[in-house]
Amino acid sequence: MEETGIGIWGVPLAIFAGAIRVSTPFIFVSLGETITERSGRINLGLEGTLVFGAMTAYAVAVMTGSPTLGVLAAMVAGAIFGLIHGWICKFPKVNDIAIGIAMMQFGLGMAFFLGKSFIQPVAPKLPSIALGGWSSTPQIQAALNINVLFFIGAALALFLFWAFKNTRIGLILRVVGDSTDAARAMGINPDRVRLLATAVGGSLAAIGGAYLSLYYPGSWNEGISSGRRPDGRGPRHLRPLEPDRLLPRCPAFRRRRRARPGAAIGRRHTRLLPFLRRALRAHPRHPDRHLLAHPLARRCAGRAVANEITELSDERTWRSQQIRTRRRHRPRSAPAAGDRHQN
Repeated sequence: MEETGIGIWGVPLAIFAGAIRVSTPFIFVSLGETITERSGRINLGLEGTLVFGAMTAYAVAVMTGSPTLGVLAAMVAGAIFGLIHGWICKFPKVNDIAIGIAMMQFGLGMAFFLGKSFIQPVAPKLPSIALGGWSSTPQIQAALNINVLFFIGAALALFLFWAFKNTRIGLILRVVGDSTDAARAMGINPDRVRLLATAVGGSLAAIGGAYLSLYYPGSWNEGISSGRRPDGRGPRHLRPLEPDRLLPRCPAFRRRRRARPGAAIGRRHTRLLPFLRRALRAHPRHPDRHLLAHPLARRCAGRAVANEITELSDERTWRSQQIRTRRRHRPRSAPAAGDRHQN
């Protein structure tokens, strides 16, 4: 009789395999939300995009017999959802959070309505890479049978981490998210950049949905995203981090770990650019000194310095005027009775 037990390695191997399988959709959705929010826009409708992408991928895979075409169709559907969200949010006095919630409900309703006829058919699954071929134990082979989308998501996270700091597109995206006025002064159209960023983010979120329906759990039903909250709690806690930090935190999301509050990067950091520039000049060995090497970053930092000086001067002038006005109209206290008698 052949022994198939793996002893004490069974528990960590099961945890490793489960973490990889569960974290793959979170990687894509978190990266999509990272790109969207780097441009200065919030998209809370990614859950609807994920579910609609799962339905689209499953339906196309059933009709064509190709899971690859299903993933591509899901990306197109997610990009369309992102374009709709970005186009509506470009109008004045439109709340992107409310539009995101509406798009989430719209995507869920459309997926459940159009996907009723695809619950029974069985679609082909996405290919996976067998990393456990070196072992004859079935448990190890099953645990190390990793889907190819996990490696794509990991490589994409590292690429975005590099691209945000070293490419022109990444710097433009960060400038638009940090300061709209600075982007317009540099000749960049913020609405167009945010529209494209939202479309790319929706496309990545749809890939996560395709993974759910075509690999794990590998079926289409109305409760495919129940309990995962891929747009609300997950990426909202993972989003402020850098793309390279999203990767190790996605497997630990099941514990509801929160990101460090000090790691958030938002619009308020625009006002810190002058102080950052002075610090980098004072410390030439700072690890982020290459941020000012690009001419686009220099122009952004220079305009931020000018805006900061103008705001500070205006604020100081207003405060000095208020102090002078208060001193001028301050009521004088009447002399006491004893002082009158002495005078």
